[in-house]
Amino acid sequence: MNKKYIILPAFLAMAAITSNAQDSTGSKTSVGGYAEAHYHQDISMDEKIPGELDLHRVVLYVGHTFSDKLSFKSELEWEHVFEAEVEQAYFDYKFSDLIGMRAGYVLTPMGIINEYHEPPLFNGVDRPNIDRYIVPTTWRELSAGFFGRLDKLSLKYQAYITNGFISHKEGKTALSGEMGLREGRQEGAESIIHSPNFAAKIDWYGISGLKVGLAGYMGNTQSDVPLSNVSNLKVASQLSYDSTVVGIKMIGVDYRYAINGLETRGEFIYSMLSNTARFNQKDSTDLGSAMMGYYIEAGYNIMPLICMASNQKLALFARIEEYNMHQDVEDSFVTPVNGAYNHRDFVFGASYRPKDNFAYKFDYRLRSDANGEELPSQVNLGVGVYFY
Repeated sequence: MNKKYIILPAFLAMAAITSNAQDSTGSKTSVGGYAEAHYHQDISMDEKIPGELDLHRVVLYVGHTFSDKLSFKSELEWEHVFEAEVEQAYFDYKFSDLIGMRAGYVLTPMGIINEYHEPPLFNGVDRPNIDRYIVPTTWRELSAGFFGRLDKLSLKYQAYITNGFISHKEGKTALSGEMGLREGRQEGAESIIHSPNFAAKIDWYGISGLKVGLAGYMGNTQSDVPLSNVSNLKVASQLSYDSTVVGIKMIGVDYRYAINGLETRGEFIYSMLSNTARFNQKDSTDLGSAMMGYYIEAGYNIMPLICMASNQKLALFARIEEYNMHQDVEDSFVTPVNGAYNHRDFVFGASYRPKDNFAYKFDYRLRSDANGEELPSQVNLGVGVYFY
């Protein structure tokens, strides 16, 4: 039997055996998860386009608390029915609320969705596109670092040394203008590393209902091109290696604010990439030297207007988003700016939550690019749930 068909039943069996089990020492095993299914339908005046139904993902969580200081958390993700992978797996050791250590397969703290992506937690059937391309959600790598909170300053923080994206492997590039860094995620699978990268984020929660985040990431991509120890080959070897590596500096700002039925949120992400001209020339690709994305969204719960006593939620929302994979290019003669990589979307719809952890979703997406091309609009329906 194919291994990918064995993993999920084995994980389910373990979950059933250990669910919320607690031993005499006070240690406890917990089980949870989330799932979402989608229907997408492109709409075009020129042709009838078939729709798509997709069990997008089923994620199973198993965590174990060894003591009030030490814990382990893991998630197994099953995408599009056939694709199984580990989404998270890490240990926390908490010295105090002020500081703890974290090590393992960790989500990179950038933006909102990469860390908080359970489907009932965001409006719209799909995640915002900047959280798919500029921040390649779900973005995680093997990492180690510190986390904690300073309640007197209303701050939470995370800081990690982490492995970087792969840019060149087995003679092929993993990065491009269209997909950006997304295909470079190594996902902890026999990852290549030459030099570690750094990721950090602080969140401020000093005003009731408001959370503001500032994140940064810097380092180099990884390459499987070997470096020679033979003196007369060192220069050529170094030049070959250097042409396969891209420097990355990414900064992100995000906010979430909720008051009296109104919820609004937004993100701004900017990535600066260096050495892209040499990289594009060697690997015949069109990676930009800068990528930018943002979105602003507002939603309002109208359920109290329909039924004052209801604990259910019916949120109407609208979102404006843009992501540009060619915000800048290093050498416009070799890699001209491609307007098709500059996307602008307007999304509006509704989310109905009979419970906080369950949502039915609808949205309508209007799409265009900087070339002035009107892309097919899209109707989307979805359902999502999480439980912990």
